[in-house]
Amino acid sequence: MLSNILHRVAALPVWVKALLVVAALVVLGLLVLLSPLVVVLALLVLTVAIFALVIRILRRRPLRRWGIIAAASLVVLLVFGGISNALYFDRQPEQANSPGQKEKTQQTVPKKATEQATSNPEPKPTAKPNEGENNGRYDGVATVKEVVDGDTIKIEPAIDNEDEVRLIGVDTPETKDPQEEVEPYGKEASNFTKTVLGREMVELEFGVEKKDQYGRLLAYVYPIGEEMYNEDLLEGGYAQLYTVSPNDEYGDRFAEAQDKAKEADIGIWGLTKEQQCKLANHGNDIGEGSPGCKKKKEAAPKPQPAQKPQPAPSNSGADLYDCADFATQAEAQGFLLAGDPYGLDADNDGIACEELGGGPASSASPSASPAAGGSASPASAGGDLDCSDIGHKVWVGPNDPNNLDADGDGWGCDSYE
Repeated sequence: MLSNILHRVAALPVWVKALLVVAALVVLGLLVLLSPLVVVLALLVLTVAIFALVIRILRRRPLRRWGIIAAASLVVLLVFGGISNALYFDRQPEQANSPGQKEKTQQTVPKKATEQATSNPEPKPTAKPNEGENNGRYDGVATVKEVVDGDTIKIEPAIDNEDEVRLIGVDTPETKDPQEEVEPYGKEASNFTKTVLGREMVELEFGVEKKDQYGRLLAYVYPIGEEMYNEDLLEGGYAQLYTVSPNDEYGDRFAEAQDKAKEADIGIWGLTKEQQCKLANHGNDIGEGSPGCKKKKEAAPKPQPAQKPQPAPSNSGADLYDCADFATQAEAQGFLLAGDPYGLDADNDGIACEELGGGPASSASPSASPAAGGSASPASAGGDLDCSDIGHKVWVGPNDPNNLDADGDGWGCDSYE
């Protein structure tokens, strides 16, 4: 049968033979690419052939046909198994600490981090926050447990007993200061940080000065396998440059990142001048007091309310009142009645209890205008005063020239009780 097939092929024209060769090569290439599938099929055929051979041996039947099928499938299995292994499964796992793995890890370092390493010498190794642990590329590794605002995060576990981290070199618009309103583009910056860093593991590179005056950690923050996030804030226009010596290692890089955002008018650089004037001023031509912006006015102190006269002492007898019963001269002045029944005006100059202070600076007649405490002196005996001039309940006794005591109990202006 095979010889007949070969004779027929030999009788075919040359161009047909060429097409058959090309078709055979194409099929062979497809089989190579699909070698894992071919291996599976060959394994199934070999299993069936072996099962058939066992049955034929038990029945004492000829084995030639199934023997050829088993042998062929075994050859195909070996050949395409080797091809499949070479194409798809020839990558041996490397040990975590092997040199090859270290090289691959180094290759994954972002381009900016590589440039940083060449332009800025790496800081000398210092004692790690958690001694004995692998703290990554820089000084510490932690998970962001909370985003306070655009430039401040909280981490876990804490490092040096501090879990709040302030990003170095950047300042996003304020959103959490209780003494300030939410500044323009503050929410956008805060949401961006939540999106990028929220619940993510980050590497921390501390500044020369590790903590600020509030005890917060000062750091450059790197999401694992990513570039420096501080710089991303500047490039996206979410923050303005704010470097403070000695933590100014990347000042030039940060300035370039900010310039790109300014040229593109994105983020805070796309705000109106009025909105930019509400931001902090860090010398970047925006913020309160910058060119074209007014300085923020300090809040004027609230005026103190005028002291209201205290209710009249509960004494019912004129002989029990003296200057010690009053807090201020103005209060005593309100109880200076015609004839001075309480003996408050020792020198008869129309001013009661001058030694208390807080009253008028010059002498006044019995018909003086209201005292500093807001009460008028009822000293006039002409009957031209009423309770609205006095503003409080007052003892008048039996002598009531102004008709203030409507019920005759000795107390005038009872309605002010």
